[in-house]
Amino acid sequence: MLVSVVIPCYNVEKYIAQCLQSLLNQTYIDLQIICVNNNSTDSTLSVLTRLATEHSSLIILVEEPQKGAPYARNRGLQEVKGEYVQFLDADDLLEPNKIAHQVSLLKENNFPDIIAADYHRQAVDGNKKLYQVNHQDNWLALLYTQLGITSANLFKTVAVKNAGGFDVTLKSSQEYALMFNMMCNEAILIHDNKALTIIRDRAEGAISQQNAAENMERYLNLRIAIVKHLESKNNKIKMQPYYQALFDAIRVLYKHNQILAIKAFKEYLPQDFKPSASAATTSSYVLLFKVFGFERTEKIKALLK
Repeated sequence: MLVSVVIPCYNVEKYIAQCLQSLLNQTYIDLQIICVNNNSTDSTLSVLTRLATEHSSLIILVEEPQKGAPYARNRGLQEVKGEYVQFLDADDLLEPNKIAHQVSLLKENNFPDIIAADYHRQAVDGNKKLYQVNHQDNWLALLYTQLGITSANLFKTVAVKNAGGFDVTLKSSQEYALMFNMMCNEAILIHDNKALTIIRDRAEGAISQQNAAENMERYLNLRIAIVKHLESKNNKIKMQPYYQALFDAIRVLYKHNQILAIKAFKEYLPQDFKPSASAATTSSYVLLFKVFGFERTEKIKALLK
């Protein structure tokens, strides 16, 4: 079974050779590698051209003039011939048995639409941290971004195309928007608890406060869409964990945009909503909320810091 790999490439001269070498080292050999140069201004294109020439039976090099990873991934998707597709960021690495292991999982689980996998994130100093999939509730895991990450997951090609591919209007949470659309289409998703992907942080990858605020707005908007979808399928009692996840996202947004966070709290949570203690919301916060409500509690917590 052919597995295609799509790699968006923008100014990754320092990383792309290592990324591609991690693919050339795969024990699974039935691969198609599609590199999408996305307006690089460094030597990325020359590195890609050399490697595509050296491995012409394996690597395809294409161009995407519209700048942005979603455009590049969708361009690569047009070239995909595999039944499954691995989207791999150009600065990330796969362990040699990553694809072989996940193909085995596909065969053992009647070929699902998505494999959501654990992964390691490697800091600039080389230290690694394990991120694990939430195995309890896929919708809750989606809300809390606990369903893997772009480079760790594996997708059925036709299911990705039926979901419309990547949303080109998004600058973040793109894989979670894709998985949301796939799950709305009744996608079958399984978990992979082997962390065989290394997500590498880049020193030049720090985002500004403005970008952080914009990312949080997009993060919240996706969670609002997920909760609205779930409201159409569940009664109010069953919705409490999902409302809690939305509330936790609103609280994070409050740090960047108080007006928008207050508006979201009033519009998208039930009037009688009461938070529970969670990883993001402490029991002391819950007690304060019962007395003072959302806005005043946030102000009190800010003063206590």
